[in-house]
Amino acid sequence: MIAEETGGEIFSIQTVSGYPNIYDEHTATATVEVEEDARPELIENTEELENADVLFIGFPIWWNRAPRAILTFLESNDFSNKQIVPFATHGGNGLTNSQNELELLYPDYEFLPGFGVRGGNVEASETNLQDWLTEIGF
Repeated sequence: MIAEETGGEIFSIQTVSGYPNIYDEHTATATVEVEEDARPELIENTEELENADVLFIGFPIWWNRAPRAILTFLESNDFSNKQIVPFATHGGNGLTNSQNELELLYPDYEFLPGFGVRGGNVEASETNLQDWLTEIGF
């Protein structure tokens, strides 16, 4: 929806090892990454991002935090000349803790106010998403 509304292109952040497709195994892997504050290795090809002024970075929230692969992505690139806009799905606690963590870890990056939506409400959030995009200048 964001790409459609802004005319942006989609870039996928992918880990080298991937994540299991079985929910319990996936969450177990995610739990270990969060507990160890891991930085999973990424399949990197960010040349196409060099000309972008704004990066909308989307992720699921794991235990009130961005997945550690997002941290790998932000640490592996110099985005100090770009605006970064986080958006995420969550289970009920919102985006606030994740956005605060990102802003604390990466003080040289310019973060715009992000958007969070409960995982089961994504399809019904289009109006809220459009309002948010307008509020932040898109």
